Amino acid sequence: MSIYDTLNEQQKLGVITTEGPVLILAGAGSGKTRVLTHRTAYLIEEKGVNPYNIMAITFTNKAAGEMRERIDALVGYGSESIWVSTFHSTCVRILRRHIDRIGYDTNFTIYDSDDSKSVMKEICKRLNIDTKIYKERSLLAALSSAKDELVSPTQFALQAAASSDFAKKKQAQVYQEYQAALQKNNALDFDDLIVKTVELLQTDPEVLAYYQERFRYIMVDEYQDTNTAQFELIRLLAGKYKNLCVVGDDDQSIYKFRGANIYNILNFEKHFPDAVTIKLEQNYRSTQNILNAANSVIANNVGRKAKTLWTANGEGEKIDFEQFDTAYEEADYVARDIASGVREGKYGYGDYAVLYRTNAQSRLFEERFIVSNIPYKIVGGVNFYARKEVKDLLAETGYPGMKIIEFAFSGDRFNEHLPHCYDPNSVVYGGTHDNETLAGYFKPEKRQWWELQYIADYLGAAHQSEVVDRVFRAAYGSVASVAIFQMQDVLKLDNWARMNTPGTLGENWRWRLVPGQFTDERADYLSWLVDTFGRF
Repeated sequence: MSIYDTLNEQQKLGVITTEGPVLILAGAGSGKTRVLTHRTAYLIEEKGVNPYNIMAITFTNKAAGEMRERIDALVGYGSESIWVSTFHSTCVRILRRHIDRIGYDTNFTIYDSDDSKSVMKEICKRLNIDTKIYKERSLLAALSSAKDELVSPTQFALQAAASSDFAKKKQAQVYQEYQAALQKNNALDFDDLIVKTVELLQTDPEVLAYYQERFRYIMVDEYQDTNTAQFELIRLLAGKYKNLCVVGDDDQSIYKFRGANIYNILNFEKHFPDAVTIKLEQNYRSTQNILNAANSVIANNVGRKAKTLWTANGEGEKIDFEQFDTAYEEADYVARDIASGVREGKYGYGDYAVLYRTNAQSRLFEERFIVSNIPYKIVGGVNFYARKEVKDLLAETGYPGMKIIEFAFSGDRFNEHLPHCYDPNSVVYGGTHDNETLAGYFKPEKRQWWELQYIADYLGAAHQSEVVDRVFRAAYGSVASVAIFQMQDVLKLDNWARMNTPGTLGENWRWRLVPGQFTDERADYLSWLVDTFGRF
């Protein structure tokens, strides 16, 4: 059986339509990477195209690496000659060879964001620009936006001169100085990599002809995320043979804030009148109920290419939709829903994921999870209270940080609640009134096996009965300035003595210490901790 027999009809059409411009509208989960890799194999095996003449370009190193691996697996011998790269890596390779033709040395330096900030800081100082009004970050963002649109310093200055916008006039002045400083230092920033490559191709016919001949077949992934500069780069490279295949989905365009131009994909047929449009609408990832909801929402977008995703996966469970007046109510509902699902045994904590739009939105969820004793891990970001700006504020105010050992054993060895990560200006708790007791929390049946192993290793507990005392020892032995424990934990009581379960009514705040419960043995243990670790 041929490898192409595994494709559905539209996928196969995307693979075998190799000549001229092709727009593949690939809905979510429709197998676009599969089409691109099989298309590459088809060009080599069936059309006899030299791998050297094929280019596959995408946005991230991860995506490029995945595409490279899949192409290598399909094509085998000769696949190493295929140019698989990100936009920026492609431009670096071209510029390292030819940038001397536009006034730079080929050993140019690539400035990262910190380097750019340093240059901008120096320029603002030299031009007497008040950075409280014109923040360096905002100025750099304005320059980046101009470069995304291929607006040169001269063009920007002309636009500013015709405008009554005083801020734009300042930006124009800064833009001229910034680019002059970079060229003087034989340096390019991240945006310049594409801008200068476009400039090179536009001004040097010999270089343009070389790369047009080299890249006879070009494929671009995530085309909806391209900006104007990236579009022009691709248009120039594909200008001779016009064998350009772009894959994307206007419904998944989410990067306008960083310069993506949705009209690159919406107007593809206008830019390339002979283009063939192929729609991949069969979804392999989701159930029909999920797709129905997604289709209903996205259909309200103005200015989109019509498509309707469907699947053979069945209807699936229905989607629950909740609407809230405030972000706090939303976070509280999510926390209660998770706690309820785990308490009833329907799900484990690892079955849940919370997605949010911006990093700042994690704070309310984190607060509710802490109160509800729900363990969590921030993926692709930093715990709100571990962020630099929050730590800076704590340092400036002198307020102590709050550490809770119950939240320490997530698997992250740098979890801020682990005692070895504390700083002296901290208050450490075993747990709070809203959490399980230590004895209740550390029950083996409530923890994952890897948690239990790490707890045993970290605390040095040879038996479950030792865990609570070892938590006390870890807290008292830490550098935290204050250690606070509930009496229930001193007495090693189970969850029947828990003070409060958030989101519930009727049984909270009822536990009371009765005479005789606080024994001499427990008093002696606390005294020993105080004496041993110098907490007088």
